[in-house]
Order: sequence, then C-alpha cells, then structure tokens
Amino acid sequence: MNQEIIEFLASTTHITDENNEKIMRFADELIEDRANFFPLAEIAVGHTDMSIKHAATIYINKIIDKINNFWDEIDQSEQNQFLNSFISILQSNLSPSALHTLLHSIIILYANVNCEWPDLINLILEMLNSDRIKTGLKILNSIFVIINDATYAQISSNFLNIAFNSLNSPDIELQFQGSDLLANCVKKHQGEEIDYSEHVKLMLNLVLNSEKLHHDEFCEFWENVKLLVFLQIFTPEQVLEIAKFVFTLASDEDMSPDIISMPLRSLIPALDSLGEEAASKLLEISIDICARTIKLDNEIPVDQLKELEDSFHSYSHQEIYPIIRTIVLEKLSSEDVSQQIASLLVFSVILTEAKDCAFADIQPILEFIDSAISSENPLLQQAALTCINKFDDSFASINVHGMHFLSQVISLCASPVSAIRDVAYQAAETVLNPSDHKIPGLFADVVKLLETLDTVAEGEEGDAQNITETKWSSFLSLLAPTINLSEEFEDEQVDEILGLVENIMSEHGDNPSFLMPLLDIGVALIRRDETQAEYILEMLNPAVSLLLKDESQARNIFHADYFLKNIALTIGDASSEFISPFLETLISRLQININELILSGSLESLAQFVISCPSLKETVLEPLLKVIVPAFSEDDGEEGIVPTTAMATARALKKDFPADVQLLVFQKVVDIAVEDTDDADDVGDAFLTISKIIKYLHEENKEQIIGKCIEITNSIINATLPFLHGQQLIEIPSFAIVARPIEHFLAAVLRYPVPESDAICKFLLEWPIESTEFEADDITGAYTEAIKTGVISDDIREGIFQSVNQMFQNCQDPGVQQNLVFFLNTILRANHSVIEQILQFLPVIDEWYNIGKNQIYGYQDTLANIASLYLEIAAAMPDFPDQQLIQAIDEFPPSDVLETPMMAKCLLTIVPRLNNADILGHVALALARFVVWDDKNIEKSKIDQSLKDQLYGLFKQIVQQNESLMGVLQNDYAKQRAKMRRLQAVLN
Repeated sequence: MNQEIIEFLASTTHITDENNEKIMRFADELIEDRANFFPLAEIAVGHTDMSIKHAATIYINKIIDKINNFWDEIDQSEQNQFLNSFISILQSNLSPSALHTLLHSIIILYANVNCEWPDLINLILEMLNSDRIKTGLKILNSIFVIINDATYAQISSNFLNIAFNSLNSPDIELQFQGSDLLANCVKKHQGEEIDYSEHVKLMLNLVLNSEKLHHDEFCEFWENVKLLVFLQIFTPEQVLEIAKFVFTLASDEDMSPDIISMPLRSLIPALDSLGEEAASKLLEISIDICARTIKLDNEIPVDQLKELEDSFHSYSHQEIYPIIRTIVLEKLSSEDVSQQIASLLVFSVILTEAKDCAFADIQPILEFIDSAISSENPLLQQAALTCINKFDDSFASINVHGMHFLSQVISLCASPVSAIRDVAYQAAETVLNPSDHKIPGLFADVVKLLETLDTVAEGEEGDAQNITETKWSSFLSLLAPTINLSEEFEDEQVDEILGLVENIMSEHGDNPSFLMPLLDIGVALIRRDETQAEYILEMLNPAVSLLLKDESQARNIFHADYFLKNIALTIGDASSEFISPFLETLISRLQININELILSGSLESLAQFVISCPSLKETVLEPLLKVIVPAFSEDDGEEGIVPTTAMATARALKKDFPADVQLLVFQKVVDIAVEDTDDADDVGDAFLTISKIIKYLHEENKEQIIGKCIEITNSIINATLPFLHGQQLIEIPSFAIVARPIEHFLAAVLRYPVPESDAICKFLLEWPIESTEFEADDITGAYTEAIKTGVISDDIREGIFQSVNQMFQNCQDPGVQQNLVFFLNTILRANHSVIEQILQFLPVIDEWYNIGKNQIYGYQDTLANIASLYLEIAAAMPDFPDQQLIQAIDEFPPSDVLETPMMAKCLLTIVPRLNNADILGHVALALARFVVWDDKNIEKSKIDQSLKDQLYGLFKQIVQQNESLMGVLQNDYAKQRAKMRRLQAVLN
C-alpha cells in the first residue's frame, strides 16, 4: 500500500487550521491522477482502520466523479480494472458510512457501462441470500431505477418476497431497506394488478416506529410513504391511521420542524380522502410547524410551507382555499406573533400558487400586509415584505395595489436589520418594475437612502467588504427603475447620477457587484435622454468588457448580455457600433458545453440584435439558426441547447425565420406540444411559441402549418392531446399553467378563416367564466380574432356577446377590463350597426374610467382603450357627451401605443365638426403631446406618415385659430427646450 496516501488519509480524520492547507493541496494532487484510484482501492479493501477506509472511499468517489465525463476515452482494459477493483471493495468489510459514500460511484459506473455489469448484479444477488442482505439491498436500491429491462426480468422474480421478509425482520435498518425495495417495485410496476396488502401492513408498522430511523433514512422512508399514498397502495383507513400518527408526532414540541415536515408532506396526495376535519388539521399543523420554526430560530424560514404549495399544485383551489383561509384568519388574530408571521407567509404562497384565490380575496390579504409592514416587529415587517415580493409572480394586475406600500418599503431599505433591508430593496423593485405611471417625489425619496448607506450597517456582524458591496449594489439596483419612473427628473438629476456612476467606475471598476447595477442605470439614463447615449456607452464600455470576460462567472456574463440586449432595444441600429466589438464573444458562446445561463444570455441578446439592429442582422442570424434548430431534438442539452431556451429564442425571432427554417422549427415545437408528458411548463412554452410563429407565416408554409394547427386544435377540443390523458382541458390539475398559452394558440389560429372557427369559439364558450384575468383575459383575445376574421356563425357571435356581457359583471381587474373594451372596439370598427348594443355597456365602462383615473397605477392601458372606444363612438355619434369626449382626448396619445392610429383617425373625423373652443383646446394639447412624443413610441404605434402629417396640420390649424394656446404651450414646455423646439418646427 502507498504509505504516503495512508498518512494523508489519516490526517484528514483530524483536520486543524495548521494542516488544512497542506491537506487541501495533497487532495487536489491525489484526485488529479486517476491512477491513484488503485492504491486507494487497496486501502479501502485491506486497511484495518475503519476511519482510514472511509476516508479512502471519499477520494475514490472524487476520482470517479472526475472520470465520469471521459469514461469512454479510457481503454477497455483499464475500465475493467476499475470495475474489478470496485467489486473487491464492495466484497470487503465496509462501515455503513463508507458504503453510503460509495453508492454515488456505483451509480456512475453502472450508468457508464450501459447498465451491463454482470459482476455487480451477481454480487448483489449473492448478498441478498446471505448475512450481507442489508448491503445488497442498499446497492440494489441505489441502481434500481437504471437497471435495464432485460436484467430486471432475469433477477426480479423474488424482489417482493425479499421486501416482505425484510419488512418483517426485527432489524429496523433491514425493515427500512425492505421499504425502499417495495417502493421501487411499486413504482416499476405502476398500473399492474399486484396485491401489496400484506406488504403495506408491515409498512404501517414501520410508520409507527419510524422515529427510530436515522435522519436520512427517516426522510427517505417518508418519501416512500408519500409515493405509496399517491399511488393509493394504502387503504383510506390506513392513510387515516398514518395521519393520526403524524399528528401525534407533530404535537411533540421536541421534534425538529424540519423532521416533522416530511411526514406531513407524505399526506398531501391523500388530502381529498382524509375528510375535511383531518385535511384542515394537516394544513393547520403545517402552519403551526412554520410558527414553531420562527419562534425557535427568530428568523423567517425558507421552504417551510411546502405542504401548502403541494396542496395547491394537486387539488382544486376552490376546495383547498376556504379551509386554509379559515385557519389563517384565526391565526392572524392570535396574540402569538410567530403565528401571525406564519400566516403572512401563507399569503405569500397563495399569491404565487393560487393566484386566482389571491385575486378574488385580495382586500383582506392587503389589509394584513398593511398592518404587518406598519408594525414595530422586524419579523412581521419582513414577512409583509416577503408577500410584496411575490407580487411579480402573482396575478398581472396586482401592481395596482403594490404602489400603496411603496413609501413604507423604501423607508425599510434603511433598516438596521440586514434581512429586512435586503428583502425591502427587492420589494421596492417588485413594486416599481411593472409601474405604468410616473411617481411624484420618487427620485428624492430614493436618493435619501444614499445618506444612510455609510451608517445603516454599523456594528453588523459579517465580512465588512461583503456588507458594503451588498448595500451599494442594492441601492444602485433600485436607482435604475427610479430614473425611468421619476416625474421630476431634469438635467440636474442626470448630472448627479452621472457623477455617481463616474465615481463608482473610478473606485470600484474591477468589482462586478458594483458594475452590474451600473449597466442598468446606464440603460435607464439613455431611455430618458438618448442624446447622452454615446457618452454613457463610452463610460460603461470597460464594465461590459470586464463582465463578459470570465466564463466562470455566469451571472456577470448574463448581466452584460442583458445590457447589450437593452441597449439594442432602446436605441436600435444606433447601438451597432458599440455592440459590434462584442459580437465575436457572444457568438463563440453558442455552444453546447457552456453554462446554460451564459448560453441563454447570448441567445437573448443576439436575437434582439436581429430584431433591432438591421446592420448586424446578417452577421448574427445565421449562427443563431445553426444552434436553435438542433436544440428541439434534445432532452438534456448535451447535444444542443435545451428546448426551453430554444423556444424563447424562437419566439423572439418569429418574424425572421426563412421559410424552410420556419417550417422545421414549427414541426419541432409541435413535437413538444403533443408529447405525452407531465411537464406543463414545457407544453405551455410550446403552445406559446406556436402561437407566435403562426402569426408570421411564409405563404408557402401556410397550408401545411395551419392544417397541423387545426389537427392539434381538434385534439384539444376532443381531449385526445396526449398531455390531457383523456381529460378535458379545464379538468386537468395544471390548467392554470397551460390555459393562457393554449388560449394564445387558439386566438392565433382564429386569425385565419378556418372552418373550425365555430368549434373553437364553442369550446371556449363552454368554459366556466369568472370575472378574473385567468379565465377571461385571453379568451376575449380569441373572441376578438374570431370577430375580426368574420367567419363565425350568427349563433356563435351571439354566444360570444353574451359571454362578454357576463364577464362585464363585477369585473374589477384592469387587465380584463382593457381586453373587454378592446373587444367592443373591434366589433364597433367592424360594424357600426352594433353601436346600440355597445352603448349598453357605457355606464360600467364610465365607472371603470373613474376608478382608473383615481387609482392611476396599473390602469393606463385600460384608460387608453376606453378613450379609444369613446372616440370610436363619438366619430359615429355626433351627439356623444362632451365630458366623455374630453376624457378621451386627454388620453391621446395613448399609453397603449397600438391604439394611436385608430384614435388619430377618429380625431380627424370629429374635430372638423367641433365649435366648442374648450374641447378644441384639449385637442391642441393632445396633439402637442403627440408632436413631442418619443420617436420609439411613434415607431411602435405603426402610424403612417400621411396620418402624422394630417395630425400636424390639424395642430397647426387649431393653434393659429386660437393665439392664447401658444401661451399655454410655452408655459407647459418652458423647462423642456428640446420639446418646445419640436413644437415650433411644426407650427412654423
């Protein structure tokens, strides 16, 4: 044996500060040469000191890990040496911990020999018939799921007997191994008629004695129980007996919350069969365990409410939510603060996992968040901030409510408690990012935080440099959205921020923690004033170069890619000169053996260059296509990029595929959409991608692609799509995940005059409609396409109108309101004869308008669509009320820029018949806003030059006829010289 290695292994059993560096250096050298496996194997087999044998297995594991990636490059004879030595190790006297360590290597080697290792299988069978049965079971259970079918057929005839005998043994460790084998067999033989009744009786005995298992075995055992509960191997009576035991276990205050959570989760698959009382008790205990953790650790626990998440994933929200709601409301009124905090964390789960319930019950949730964030208790504040932080993962229109908390959230960014500070900064960004309106005083409030940065963490334990980096990166990350949303943001503020950026670049130009948020600030400044672009890009060029350089830092590279993408999006082809030097690096990273985050960043930025930078398109598109197309054939990304990433890129490039590539990508995505899978996210991604592709079809592809889409549509309607497993779409547990992508798909199909239009609309009309964005939002989009195409029958058209009328009742969500108003607008534009029907909706729409003007945040696009409808009606009805006409004019140009052309045409129809000076004044101010509107908005609005010229002419005419308007304009734009110059250019 190699004495030097033995001495090294002995030293690892008592590491000290003095010998640690030496040990680490020797360990690296030991692992580097795979030949060291063999002396380590000799030590594992023959040494008498069990601790040294165990240490040897640890380094054997590390070497096997290292050779895993190039096993096929090792010649056959050396491979056989590895396998034979491993068998010798397993035949030797190993401690349980040494054997446990080696299980990882056994799996790797068995997989690398294509699950053909007769010596290992023979050894297992030999052990199963000897006093080493526990070792044999451990090895068998570790490789069970990858044993090939041929081998399994030869060796498995006695497995259930072995499992039964093991479970019947007085040795609890052998019982555990038997339970593991039983679970593996049950999983393997799902759907087969096998009687496990005697086995599960013994499993039930082990359940009642499971406290005696070691921690890892306890957790694994309860995972097995969960599987058997899920597959309904236990009878309902046995499940209730398990539940009683778990409830008793949970009542033990000495039981660790982490430990008890495993048995609790095992019962979630049986929630509907437990009965309401037991189900309620299970969910209540889950919250109690969370509260106990908070009380013990005095901090917010991570992943402590997994049982609730699982319950929302597995069962109807309408059945589960009322139970949870009753429990939570009771606990929120408790004097125990930890119970209140745990209940707030339940809200954070509801906001993300049961968005429909959160939407319907948002007011009490907001009230409790408000109460908690206003309290003096730091953990209550943190729990409230955690809830607010979930807003961006909840229903789309929740930003209507988020703004209410902004001032309190920003003040907590200066908290002396780092945990609160960190989550407060995140919550502030969560509230600001979706905002659709400027916020008075925002910049001043955020800049005040600068004054606290030096003192806020004084005396805080931890690495001083890390604390400083965290404080500054959090502040700088918040500054970027502040620039975009601040109402008062003039040259003075721009200079202040540019000075800050310059100082940080000078002092911390080599520190990614500072540089990444500076890139976001750069984009925000350029969006605010494109004339600064060249100066800002030159200043930030070193930061981009540094972040892109180190491939070991995926997050840094992704952030730099994201910056380049946003610059292209913001200033278009004007960014090409800045971007060009980085292209080679980005294109070189379109390869299979690179970190997925890096690859994703390169794909996203390059796709944006194709869209926004015509001068770069030819350079970028070809390498992009070369890597995207093969990706859809791969399941694991080893031969190409993963399909999810490829689909996101395909959606971005939807307009730019050549005809042959378009057809190929479509076919690949369809394969994902129609496969028999339980991965709802992949299916949703696929349908969303198809919906984008079919909007921009090449003429030669239309017949084939639309034909295939009709085939898929019929399989959705008839519940024959493999993903549905014979259930109607609205009945599947993952309906909330796939509904919107499938609605997008159906709406895209309805763009074409297909004979199945009636059937598609009938299918959607049969869905139970509630006034929430989840059922209604995209359905109205599909209805709109059907009406626009004009091939549906009168009966279906009437059915759609009735459905929309139902959606109007008690609708409170601005997203749904916007779509409903857009739908009415589409009908009216297609046929003015329906105006009387549409006028019936005006009282409700007027109310929505008033709410939107009062709420401000989250309603801008809704207000734009209401204004567009008002103008459409006014163009057709000369006696339309002046008040509503003024309201509509004041929304021009609209925040929903695509409404601009239609609103402009209506104005050109309405204004010539106006003789009201007040209304004409409102028109002049609206047209002035249009004249100074950002060029990007003009481009996005797709308004043609002829229409622009007519609006400019109308503006000039009105101002010339009323000289006082010139004074109003000069006053309004006194501090915005560039805009005033644009107005004067049109007027002169």
